Amino acid sequence: MKLQKVSIYLFSFFILLMGVGCNSDEESESYTVSGNTLVKSFSLSDKSGSDVPYSSCFFTIDAVNGYIFNADSLPYKSDISSLVANITFSSASAVEIAYTKQDEENVTTVDYLTNSTDSLDFSGKPWTDTDKKASVKMTVTAPNGNKQIYYIDVRVHQIVADSLQWKELTKTELPSALASPTVQKTVLYKETLYCFTGDGSSYSLATSQRPSEIALWNKEVITPGFVLNVGSIQSAPDYLYALSDAGELYRSADGKSWESVAIDKPFYSLIGVWTDSEEAPADIRLLGVIKDGDTYKHDCYPRPEGYAPRTIENDFPVSGYSNMIVIYEGGDYGLPQTAFVGGRLADGSLTAAVWGYDGEADGWAKLGVKSLITPREGAMFFPYCTYTYDSSTGVRTEWPTFFVVGGSDGYDCLKDMYTTSNPAQYWDKVKDGSVLALPEAFPATSFASVVVFKENVITKSSLAGWNFLKVSELPRYMKSADGLTDGLVPYIYMFGGEDSGGNLERQMWRGVINRLTFAPIP
Repeated sequence: MKLQKVSIYLFSFFILLMGVGCNSDEESESYTVSGNTLVKSFSLSDKSGSDVPYSSCFFTIDAVNGYIFNADSLPYKSDISSLVANITFSSASAVEIAYTKQDEENVTTVDYLTNSTDSLDFSGKPWTDTDKKASVKMTVTAPNGNKQIYYIDVRVHQIVADSLQWKELTKTELPSALASPTVQKTVLYKETLYCFTGDGSSYSLATSQRPSEIALWNKEVITPGFVLNVGSIQSAPDYLYALSDAGELYRSADGKSWESVAIDKPFYSLIGVWTDSEEAPADIRLLGVIKDGDTYKHDCYPRPEGYAPRTIENDFPVSGYSNMIVIYEGGDYGLPQTAFVGGRLADGSLTAAVWGYDGEADGWAKLGVKSLITPREGAMFFPYCTYTYDSSTGVRTEWPTFFVVGGSDGYDCLKDMYTTSNPAQYWDKVKDGSVLALPEAFPATSFASVVVFKENVITKSSLAGWNFLKVSELPRYMKSADGLTDGLVPYIYMFGGEDSGGNLERQMWRGVINRLTFAPIP
């Protein structure tokens, strides 16, 4: 949340009053003529028939550098070609405003003190006598003849305001010590990325705490000591867990050395991990499905006291889940809740459902009753954030937002995207061609891994070994900058995945969404 402020930098402001002399016959007063060229306030008037909040837009007046601008841009596609400006001055004797219309070469000049209600065109060509991208020049003359030039820049978002848009999307080779891996699974474990790959006979582990720097990935061949089901690997606060090809459970503290875990019955599939707290978990559960004869049942490891596996719901999937993530961290309204999307049912059909788990004995529940998600398996599921903006107060509020990307519909891989800020209620589809839609070059894929990893803002020049996809360029004033909340930006890393033929995509993708790297607003 951030409150926008109008800031005025005052410079060389003075009023000199001469003394008053008196005698017995008359009084006289004398004053020096003011040389003050200060602009005291600047705002825009709302436009008839438009819902753009022009009058609520706050402007910074930098008197030192002669620059007036709105730090937080007006909404996307706002018309600034004919606006009335409300300007007050300290003691101006003349104010001349000049601008060039969008499709014209001639300069239009307005005497503002005489014609203050005239419309001005802020959409024209920038003046070339300044490094500011300002299209309007205002010359303020004080009573003593002093002059100061102010450049006025009315900024408009070049993308849908507060929407999401890929700022950059890059790809590189999947980190692996194997020449031709065929399977992969990547998880975040103890603040380190663990990328597991296999080729049917050998296994590789690549780790990194600085994933953007390709040369710093540590890649080595590992020998788990059993037939590792790479796709089953799950990350918990205490261990990494995985299944063998027979459903036996193993765990590892480092991803290299694995030990068998005693369980009553082999797992048919693993779903994910639930904990009662992110900070200091006392209850850690590995959730999965077992097959008891012909019956599929919910199970977990370790089992809480009194827990007994129970038959899954008829519409609960037995495989093909997305990764499971935390959608509610817990608090006054209950225990933390995790969730996954999609999967394959026992009868072989696919589901679009979102299932949540809250740690209770019957803790599974179907969510997202108003969902546009179509049936799929192997989708990517990750948390991010979006923003809403109240123009009347200047307050920007951050909201958790959840994304579902891709998967397979049983025939072809997908690269569609769905978002929500309330996964218990609804999911919206990102329309084709929107600013958030994945670029054409991004592959349709299923069973890819996705991890949101915070890093410092990194420039293109320092990302050696990455290939950049073409995305819309941001305006100069919306570029990344130092001064973010914690100096870190959440980058989205996507690993591997399968194409429609079941072949491994040997790529690692790295993306970031614009709003998280906007320059901070003064």
